[in-house]
Amino acid sequence: MSPPFIFEPLTDLIQEGLMTCTDVENGFSTNRGHRIFNGAEVDPNSWPWIVNMFFQTENQMEQGGASISGGTIVHSNWVLTAAHCCEDKARVFGRFGQHNMNGGDDGEFTLSSENFIIHPGRTENVRNNDFCLVKFDNSITEAGDENCAGNCVGIACLPSAPVPSGQACWAAGWGVTELNNLSSNLLSVGLSPLPLDYCLDKSHYFASQIASDNFCAGLPDFDGDGKDTCQGDSGGPLICAVNGKVVLTGVTSWGAECAFAGRPGVYGDVFFVRTWITSIINSN
Repeated sequence: MSPPFIFEPLTDLIQEGLMTCTDVENGFSTNRGHRIFNGAEVDPNSWPWIVNMFFQTENQMEQGGASISGGTIVHSNWVLTAAHCCEDKARVFGRFGQHNMNGGDDGEFTLSSENFIIHPGRTENVRNNDFCLVKFDNSITEAGDENCAGNCVGIACLPSAPVPSGQACWAAGWGVTELNNLSSNLLSVGLSPLPLDYCLDKSHYFASQIASDNFCAGLPDFDGDGKDTCQGDSGGPLICAVNGKVVLTGVTSWGAECAFAGRPGVYGDVFFVRTWITSIINSN
């Protein structure tokens, strides 16, 4: 049995007044930057670092259609998402400043990319190193200045320390809701990163299922309240407030069902791959 663990109180809406980062603050050599299941609808532009990603295979590029994932702005030209969102895909459209899936938000704009870099440690059929960097040729922040005076885009800070277990954090996305439909509006939910021994003790997962670059996040004790990320939220951010800043702690990776007791969401640990992220961006 794991020892008792203290969790901070959770809220579904993100803390107000958190600061975003610049490219330089995230460790990059140039500075062109600026400052769910049963979730709550967020205020427009309160998650300016989140991106709605529409990935297409080569066939979908010709015939139409796309798969939907989330992503997070980590640099003026780069978005971090999950590797399983990028695999076998040829193109992605990123919608920035979006609140409503149906479009029409003030300042919303779209950029496209065919430049994906999947983490080299990713193993086929294994849920490890679930990270993918997407490069946009056009500056996201400059496009944000032009379309929404910079109010609808922001760069999330990369973590400088390991996952803060027990802290009150937030995930967001346009994924499947309790009604089994994609949410029209961006939703957020309060979740706690869980220590590995606590996760294994309180869940139905085995140690072999949780890779070294993964962590669990959910409600303490998994009391069945049904809050979680779900299909369509993949690749999106788990954000924690650290020293007044928006810190990208996790990337939504996988889970067994959605918001089921004893089956918390599993996230890619961004701190685990921070060196890879900065190396790729600084060399490209």
